[in-house]
Amino acid sequence: MTFKTLLLATALCVFFQGALNAAEDSSPPVRDANTISIVVDGKVPGFKQADLTAFLTQRLQGEAPAPWRFAAGDSSASIAPNRIVWRMTVIHETHKDGHTMPETHETYLRAEVKLYLKGLYQMTVDTHPTIQSGPDDKALDKMVHDVAQAIFVANASGAQ
Repeated sequence: MTFKTLLLATALCVFFQGALNAAEDSSPPVRDANTISIVVDGKVPGFKQADLTAFLTQRLQGEAPAPWRFAAGDSSASIAPNRIVWRMTVIHETHKDGHTMPETHETYLRAEVKLYLKGLYQMTVDTHPTIQSGPDDKALDKMVHDVAQAIFVANASGAQ
């Protein structure tokens, strides 16, 4: 084997090893059987998409019993075997008394929440909160509480 051939073979090995390492680094993290990805489709006034996902993830973590854990998902999480998909739809927005101040603004939402465990559909919870503000809105807290109760408490046999 000539020096040039040896040098070329070494360079190709280094190149392919780097490509393999990059592919491994970009793969989604492996989560345990008790971790559920939170995926959000749609918008809620007062939230950016990532903030809404983080909000729902944090609130669910505070509501669901052990051993469940939650992780904010992205578009790739929509195929995670354990996931909760929140489909948010604004039904109607109104301003009381013609004012546009945030405290006089109401948004009627529809939240269709689907639970998948081990890649299998488990159930849907449909809720219709009326919200007035962003992350501090009591109606949003109640919505997450009600969804967590429906999925993890009332339906304890299905969410195992």
